[in-house]
Amino acid sequence: MCGPISVFQCLFGEVLVGAFCVYDRIPRQWSEDQQEFLTDLASAIFRKTVATLIDKEANAKDAAGQLGHDDESITKKHYIVKPAVAPDSSHILEKLGPGRAVDDPGHGDRGPSQAA
Repeated sequence: MCGPISVFQCLFGEVLVGAFCVYDRIPRQWSEDQQEFLTDLASAIFRKTVATLIDKEANAKDAAGQLGHDDESITKKHYIVKPAVAPDSSHILEKLGPGRAVDDPGHGDRGPSQAA
């Protein structure tokens, strides 16, 4: 069973495109400033989603145009979400597997079995 729900409108320009819902265990009285902040947050999240999708399916220039930006650099910096790509460290992490040696003679004293 859900607790109390507060709903804030998600606007794209003047168009209602969705809602941002806050769930809590107790009823909450939001101040006018908090309500305005959460409404702005919902709209910002939607704008980032739109920009990221358009960039992925088309390009940053089209995303900037959709958001009304004259220059795509603002859109790229603040609106288009790029996935974080971690370096491939699988060869290091494989040492944690069962039956694998922890010490590697090629890497000096970095192994946990060599206490200081």
